[in-house]
Amino acid sequence: MSKSSFAEKVKIPEPILNLCSKNVLVMEYLSGKKLAVSIEEKLAAILGGDISAAIKVLKATQQSLDEESSLFFRVNVIIEESRADNTRYQKGLKAFQLLSMTRDARNKLSLLLDATGHQIFHD
Repeated sequence: MSKSSFAEKVKIPEPILNLCSKNVLVMEYLSGKKLAVSIEEKLAAILGGDISAAIKVLKATQQSLDEESSLFFRVNVIIEESRADNTRYQKGLKAFQLLSMTRDARNKLSLLLDATGHQIFHD
């Protein structure tokens, strides 16, 4: 992995071989935020710091993947509940920020999947 194009973008924990066995893999600890926590915090910031609304949006997103319901409708209702005093401009700005955050999260996940695939098939 250290020779791949992903070496500068993704940190992969190294296995600690003397602690590994046939059934147990032990790897070094990497400090930092989990991607899920980072996404939750960014979403809360977009929603005016409301962490409970961010959690509701993320759960609605997950439910919409499981069901055939409109994610846009669910998220819009949650945004309405979080701030009843939003103007059209503020709602549009939040929608733009949500799209931007979604694109950023997808890019990060895509990078992780590409790096994982490279590690599996090339290393």
